[in-house]
Amino acid sequence: MSKIPKIYHWIWLNFKDETQLDTPIPTRYRQTIEETKMLNPDWTFIEWNGRMIRNLLNTQYPWFLPTFDAYKKPIQRADASRYFILYTYGGIYTDLDSICRKPLTPLLDKYKEYDCIITKEEDFKKPTNSIMLSKPGSDFMKYAIHSLEDSRLKYEKMSGQNSVFYTTGPDFVIRCLDEYDGSDNIGFLIEEVVNSKDINRKMNSYEYFVNVNEGTWKEEFEFREKMMRLSIWALLLVIIGILVYYKRRK
Repeated sequence: MSKIPKIYHWIWLNFKDETQLDTPIPTRYRQTIEETKMLNPDWTFIEWNGRMIRNLLNTQYPWFLPTFDAYKKPIQRADASRYFILYTYGGIYTDLDSICRKPLTPLLDKYKEYDCIITKEEDFKKPTNSIMLSKPGSDFMKYAIHSLEDSRLKYEKMSGQNSVFYTTGPDFVIRCLDEYDGSDNIGFLIEEVVNSKDINRKMNSYEYFVNVNEGTWKEEFEFREKMMRLSIWALLLVIIGILVYYKRRK
């Protein structure tokens, strides 16, 4: 029997307005969710929103809230949340653009000796955090959640998207895997996860998921970066205008 319970987790945070804690998962993902439920009728499904995540941290991990609130980008909170959810409940976490293609119980049976399973990207064999499976109380997930604060302090000031990748994202997972020296038996999904924009193409016999890689958080990230640059240029133009005005008055 697998150590990993039949619990399926999704997360949706309102990146544009994080004060809206009860924002539901957008309708564009409903088909994916309902199809996953139909393929796995004996599983439990949890759709996490901002309020549910904050309640989990408030009640069980209040020590992490200062770090959680200190993150500069919403995606970092979404990243960090998945490690706490898997440590607490176990099961499988997938991004909403990771599409389940067939029943998952055989996958649990295939990897039943593992305590924790991480996905490696098909093209580069690089660990990522888009699809992860874990038993509840996993020693590796415990290591991960207790590494988040140190990671934030070390890498928050990195430029661009690297600040996300290294503080909470795929590179954070890679570093945890490199450093971890505990008791968990960790496995990896490689051929079971395929990266493709074509979700209707013929499915391979070994394939369980398709990663569409919408990167919605990247769009929001790039929008914020663009607005910040525009704000800086606007401020510079105002300063130049003031300097020119006073120079002419003289």
